[in-house]
Amino acid sequence: MKANMNQTCMPLLLSILILVLISCGGDTQVSNSPIRLPLLTSTITVPAATPTATLIPVPTVFPASSPLITKTATVIPTKKPPLADVATKKAPLADVATKKAPLADMATKKPPLVDMATKKPPLADVAAPTVVPAISDTVRFQIDVQEVATSSQLDLTGIGGPSLIRTKDGRYRLYLHSRTHEGDRNIISLISTDGSKWEVEPGIRIPRGSDSALDSEAGEPGVYLGSEDKYYMAYTGRFMGINSEGAEEKMHRVVFAVSDDGLTWSKLNQHYADSQSRNDFASSADVNFIDGEYVMYYTGGTFVIRATSLDGLTWVRQDIVFWGHDSTTVKYGDEWYMFARMPKQLKYSKNFKLEDERLVMLVSRDGVNWSKNYYQVIVENEDGSEVAVEESKNPAAVLLLDGSLRVFLQTRHGERIYSIKPMEPLPTLGMETTSE
Repeated sequence: MKANMNQTCMPLLLSILILVLISCGGDTQVSNSPIRLPLLTSTITVPAATPTATLIPVPTVFPASSPLITKTATVIPTKKPPLADVATKKAPLADVATKKAPLADMATKKPPLVDMATKKPPLADVAAPTVVPAISDTVRFQIDVQEVATSSQLDLTGIGGPSLIRTKDGRYRLYLHSRTHEGDRNIISLISTDGSKWEVEPGIRIPRGSDSALDSEAGEPGVYLGSEDKYYMAYTGRFMGINSEGAEEKMHRVVFAVSDDGLTWSKLNQHYADSQSRNDFASSADVNFIDGEYVMYYTGGTFVIRATSLDGLTWVRQDIVFWGHDSTTVKYGDEWYMFARMPKQLKYSKNFKLEDERLVMLVSRDGVNWSKNYYQVIVENEDGSEVAVEESKNPAAVLLLDGSLRVFLQTRHGERIYSIKPMEPLPTLGMETTSE
């Protein structure tokens, strides 16, 4: 292409040069001084057969030392690589992505959110009460009435197993089992208008049965209102029987009685035995009416167990609640509370001692499902000293007219009954959730 351009342009330039010399004086002698040509400002028209002449081929005519080259060399960007070349020196966007791991690859270096969730418990598990039972804290109660009743006052060798109910006329009746000097075990009662001052009601509410009866010893009453607005009692009947090893042993059954006024009682020919407990053991019943059915918590050997009934007399065993015995339940505010005796290890051992037990409190929103965060009940005297754990047996709870809570207890050997009240607001399941 360069050869063609030279052949085309050379005659034209020579013609221009001759015309210039003639116009300068008509002298045809060639001067030795350098010829200074004016810059061409017009566009050189290239024949249509060579359209590539638009790339301005002028610099190819002159030596590299020509002033024209010096002035026009800056027009052609030969010192900077074209855009296409620049792109080859820097990796294009697609190549850059290969030097850094793409988002999908980076995700493999850290566990994705789903995998991380398996390393920490999901929120639902965190908010729920702990699955493993534990005595997580304490609640403090103070003695309210030091002597509700004493065995000496009643001329008995022992009293215990309290159970309370608010009567239909607005008073409070306290039922106790008693032990006479002759060794008979019967159920008696006391009455109160305010829950603090108590009077003994004459007579026996439930007398012991014959030596061959299921209730040859009558104790641990649990009183509740049943159908037709009658009073019902689920009490412990003890009798001597033969165990599975063929030896004589004292047996325990929950036996039922009914009353119109809470004073005069008739025994029913009905009882409850737990076939899944050793010797069908069942005692210390506590009954409440919850969501259309009767719910009974009773002691089955070394466990507190739940059973349910539609009529308050025929029962179906449900589940074990915890290791322990002698429970009482009460609706207080928006929560249900259960008080019971429990081993501090939360399980009975062969070397168990009475001082290893604790009076504990459980919390429930519905009276059926109980939190596994247990609270040890600390009982204090008026002077702030603590009552020994052995002296807080067989709890029974009741609400007074002003809505306050009282829990009744017996001492270790049944010398007296006393009542306690909480010294601080009781914990709720909402409090457990925020601290859990």
